[in-house]
Amino acid sequence: MAIEWVKVVADVGTGGVIGAADQLLQNQDDKREAEALAAGQKLGAMKRFGTYFNYGVPIVAILGSAMGWLKGDWATRLTTAGSQLAGREITHTVTKPKPAAWNQWERNREMEAARAAALGGGGQRAALEF
Repeated sequence: MAIEWVKVVADVGTGGVIGAADQLLQNQDDKREAEALAAGQKLGAMKRFGTYFNYGVPIVAILGSAMGWLKGDWATRLTTAGSQLAGREITHTVTKPKPAAWNQWERNREMEAARAAALGGGGQRAALEF
């Protein structure tokens, strides 16, 4: 059985380039989100570069295949890569943990309320401290 090395190299190269671009955009979005959170703002999905890349590649691949611009192995390659990008973006959005600062604030508030209840009173002081 002969291996078609050109196709293998094209598959690996395409996946590598698209995966690297996705990770670089994700890193940039995470950095921008941290800066926005530090400023007390939220970085919405439409302000993320990764959103456009992860949904744009599959849309372009599907349209390119439907219009006949992409054919054969390239249509399959880019549609598969685009589907993986979209799936990764959906999974990241759904499973992304809350920022650490928010979790810490919640824990501190719960601990203060529990301490105030255990000490019997002091509810005003506990409610004002975070």
